[in-house]
Parts: sequence; C-alpha cells; structure tokens
Amino acid sequence: MGDIKEIFEAMVTRARSPLFGYFSLSFMATNWKAIFYLLFSDVEVINRIEYFEANTGITSLLWIPLGISIVAALLYPWIQYGFIYVTSFPNNRRNEINARSESNLLLVKIDLENKRNELVRQKEKQVIEQAKIDESIEGISSDEARKKAKEKIQSIRNKSEHGNEFYDKSLLQSPLNENTLNTYLVARFPHLPINNKINELLLKDIDLSKYRSIEDIDFVLDKSRGFVDFYKNINPDVFKYSVDYVTKSLGFWDSEFRKKHGFSNETLNAIKKYDSA
Repeated sequence: MGDIKEIFEAMVTRARSPLFGYFSLSFMATNWKAIFYLLFSDVEVINRIEYFEANTGITSLLWIPLGISIVAALLYPWIQYGFIYVTSFPNNRRNEINARSESNLLLVKIDLENKRNELVRQKEKQVIEQAKIDESIEGISSDEARKKAKEKIQSIRNKSEHGNEFYDKSLLQSPLNENTLNTYLVARFPHLPINNKINELLLKDIDLSKYRSIEDIDFVLDKSRGFVDFYKNINPDVFKYSVDYVTKSLGFWDSEFRKKHGFSNETLNAIKKYDSA
C-alpha cells in the first residue's frame, strides 16, 4: 500500500511540473484535430483510430511537443525576469511615494496631537485660574457687588469661549482646506478626536465657493449652537468626533449641504423637530 502511495505522489509531482504542463499544452495544440476527431466523431471506432494514426506520428506526438515544452521552460524564467525588471521602477517609485505620504501624514498627526495637548494644558490652567477667581469673588462682603462681579466675569468668559476672540485671527481668515480644518477643530474642540475620513467627506460635499475660509465654518457653528445643543441632548452618541459638530451644524444651516452629504434619518428628523419647536 505504501509503495502505491509513493508512486501516486511521484506521478502527481511530475504532473505539476512546468515541463509537463508545457508538453501537455503543446501536445494538444499540435494534434488537436486528430484528437477531436478521435473523441467526438460519429463514425466507427476503427475508422477514428485509422484517421488518428494517419494524421499523427512520432514527430507530432512526441518530438514537436517535447521541443516546444523545453524551449518554453527555458524562456519562461527570462520572460518573467524581464517583466519584473520592467515593472520594478514604477513599483519602487509607487512604494516611495506611499511611504513619503504616510510619513508626512504621521508628522501632521504628531503636530496636531502636540497642539491638542498644549490646548488641553492651557484649558486646565484656565479652569484652575477660574476656580481661584470664583473663590476670591465669594470673599466679597457685599451681595450686590459680588453679584455684579460674577455677571461681568461670566460675560467675559462667554466671549472668550464662544466668540472669535478664542481663535487666532490668522486661522479664521485662512482658506478652508484639510490642514486648516484640522487645526481649527483641534483649537475649538481640544478634547475630541479627529476623524480624517469624515473630514475628507465634508470637504468633498461642501460648496467651497460659499465656504471659503475657516471663519465661514466658525460662523455656521455659532449660528447653529442652539440646534447642536438640542440634538446633543437627544442623542449625544452622534457627537463622537470634533467634525461631527461641523457636519451637523452645516446640515442644519445649509439645505444644499444637507442634501449632498447624505445625513441619517435620525439627524434629519432632529432638524425637523427643532425647526418646528
């Protein structure tokens, strides 16, 4: 039983060899008419055999297929080598461009992360300072003076957090593109992550002739704050990324962007509810 298995495995190995494959193809190509007549003709078997013998010979059955298979087996590695050699240059260039692009993207992400961390530290210091100020206000003996001080300080804080004073004027006046959008999102939403895929979809769907600068986006965010707060109370899970605030605000403010961006039914229903409230 073991000898039969070894013989069978040896036959399979030889059948899988390139030389055998080339020989089989060349054999069929050289004798296809005789083989076709032998297998599929309607005449008597003896007549088919006679036709096959008359139209084939040792040359067509062995020497020609063997010669073609040997030549093909010798030439194929050189053809393969030539193909690899010809395509190696564009493939290498493509890999270099991809590697350079990934490296630049990584540098941008690192820079944005550093800016985000710095803004977080600034906000933390601001919270501490505000707490100290609040504590000092409580030490004012006059109720009326303490109340006026709280109102003035709260007014200053609202302007700082929600007005254009919070951002660098040069950033607001910058043209809207991927880099300036990411920088703006990091500045306005330092505690939320960036989603590059959604950012790309936003820039693809938005009308750049209407929204030319970051200031235009900042304006829409300020004007849509009521809807965003309303929607966030209904479903806070849809505001996972900083860009979610921009897309939802644009969807509320701009009907053309709403149609093009393809919002979910949940967001569209929230817009209708807020408009009808």
